[in-house]
Parts: sequence; C-alpha cells; structure tokens
Amino acid sequence: MPTRDVLTKADLAELRRTALGTADPLGVAADIADAVEQGRLADPDDAGEALTLAAEVARIRARTEAALRYADQALAAYPSVDDPRAGVARALRAG
Repeated sequence: MPTRDVLTKADLAELRRTALGTADPLGVAADIADAVEQGRLADPDDAGEALTLAAEVARIRARTEAALRYADQALAAYPSVDDPRAGVARALRAG
C-alpha cells in the first residue's frame, strides 16, 4: 500500500478510485497527508486536493477526528477558504 515517493495529479486520481478497496484505506489517507507534509507532491498546488481526498477516505471509514483534521489542513492549503477548489473540503468540514 505504500504510495510513490512523489505524487502526481494522476496518482491522486488513481488513489481516489482505489483507496477504499485497499486493505488499509486509512493508511492510504495517512500516506497522502504525509506526502503533502513532506513536500512530496509533484505540484504543490495539489495539496488541498490531496488532503481533501484523505479527509474523504477518513470520513467514509467513520474516522471523524481524522476527517476533520485532514479537512482543516486542506482548507489551510488553499489560498483562501473561499477558493472555489476548496468547496469539497468546506463541505466535508461542515458535515
């Protein structure tokens, strides 16, 4: 289940499709968050999207605390909470 050293937008799309089918989806979410924290995204502008993905996985797996933490980190990764790309993270946070 380890993710690549550097995550691209294509890697994030693949993880979105497959994360819940892995043996440890919460581990995938943590790996994604670690990649953001360690600067291992091919495009740093993808940080909000990556953390939103981690929040979605945690929410689906009923890990509310982790989902909130990742959603907060996703919102902080966008230039503004009003950024249109932050909509899903705002919705996750509100939920």
